[in-house]
This record gives sequence, C-alpha cells and structure tokens, in this order.
Amino acid sequence: MSRSSHFILALALLTAGCTKKSQSAVVISKDYIPAHVEGTEYQERQTDKEQWWVMIEMTNGRKADAPVDAELWKALKVGERVRADYSEGNHTGTIWGIELHKH
Repeated sequence: MSRSSHFILALALLTAGCTKKSQSAVVISKDYIPAHVEGTEYQERQTDKEQWWVMIEMTNGRKADAPVDAELWKALKVGERVRADYSEGNHTGTIWGIELHKH
C-alpha cells in the first residue's frame, strides 16, 4: 500500500470513530500562555506562539479546555454562556476539536 493510501486509511479511521456534537456551556476560566522567548525556561504548555484557552463546563457536566483566538478570548467573560461544537470519540468518549461560539 502506498504512503498516501496509508494516510487516507488512517484519516478515515480517525473520523469514523467520532460523533459531532453541540452543547451549551459556561465559561469557568480563561488562560493566556505567552510565547516562549529564547533564553528563558519553558513554562508548562508553552510553545513558540501565544495561546488563549477557555475552560468550559457543558450542560452535560463535562469540562473541557478549548483553544480560541485572541479576539474571542478578550470578548468572553467568566460565567458567560457559549455554544461548544466538538467531536466525541464513540469508543473512548474523548472530546476534541472544540470550537466555541458566543450566543
């Protein structure tokens, strides 16, 4: 099997085992992680790019961290309701690919 065939098969297997879902959620915290500056020690989760994270609690009780852009991070307030669109693994229940939207 060619390398591209392996890639297509792996992609199909990854996406076949998940379900797209949408839940209402509440912002419970926000986290800003600055970009790593050369010559300084790395902090936890730090990369060479700035990162903005929002922790949410969905109406089903599950909590998740969602990466967002700077504009949305600044606009969202703790306690605010959002819509979370995400994929959930059918076998593991793992949540991934979260996208947040203001109501």
